[in-house]
Amino acid sequence: MNSNLNTLITDLDNTLYDWVGFYSKAFTAMLDRLVVLLQVSREQLVMDFREVHRRSGSSEQPFAVLDLPSVKARFPQRTRQELVVELDDVLHAFNASRKDNLHLYPGVEEALKYLRARDVAIIAVTDAAMVNAYYRLWVLGIAPLFTRIYVRDTTWQGHPNATRDEKLRPPAAVVRALPSSLTKPDPRLLATVLELENVQPDQACYVGDSIARDVLMAVRAGVKSAWARYGAEHDASAWAAIVEITHWTREDVRREEELAKEAQAVTPDFVLESFADILAVFKREVAR
Repeated sequence: MNSNLNTLITDLDNTLYDWVGFYSKAFTAMLDRLVVLLQVSREQLVMDFREVHRRSGSSEQPFAVLDLPSVKARFPQRTRQELVVELDDVLHAFNASRKDNLHLYPGVEEALKYLRARDVAIIAVTDAAMVNAYYRLWVLGIAPLFTRIYVRDTTWQGHPNATRDEKLRPPAAVVRALPSSLTKPDPRLLATVLELENVQPDQACYVGDSIARDVLMAVRAGVKSAWARYGAEHDASAWAAIVEITHWTREDVRREEELAKEAQAVTPDFVLESFADILAVFKREVAR
């Protein structure tokens, strides 16, 4: 593939797989079991989860259940490892639902393999922590296709299985932590990735599901942008379940509203109805 376009930079959640769909189902399954075990109202547990998520700055902390006040009150003086045993049925509900509902969008694996076979570098940029992002790529069988994976945090953050699950630790050269001060859609984040990878802006195409975060960042950074339109469509009930436990503060919501307004004036270079459409982008550039 002899083109100036030689690098694909991609978001992960809701771009390669339906994060909202699988996570809302897995979390709900866990929450339902927790209500029965602790005999605590769903409303109280949701409030507790939201508070833990806000302290950690992330709405995806599967082991946040170990830090819930209701859990600590029910099982006082237990270590985290002991709590994992006590909550085995609860955690199993989350894991079983995730296994059933975490799938790649159609065409993702085939498209990534096609591009890698033609020496296109594939780089992931995600706000997720390593322990979540790499696990999903590993389970989905596509982790080896990535040249580099940029994550928000490379630590295990108190993960109870940190010593047992060595297989989930990616090669040190593959995963890098993004500067904590840089978040989407700050173009400096993408510029940092390009500099570290020795890639010029006109050599890369960035794909993501969010106009306000992914496309806006790419446009600001002078990189070709591809909007994964299919990833922006969510089941209303699934989205409501995510919003219910969000770590966002009122300030975060206000910032998102401002970004949404700014993004209205942004037009992506390409619109993808499925991930496989990214191949046409690269083939089109080759033909020029």
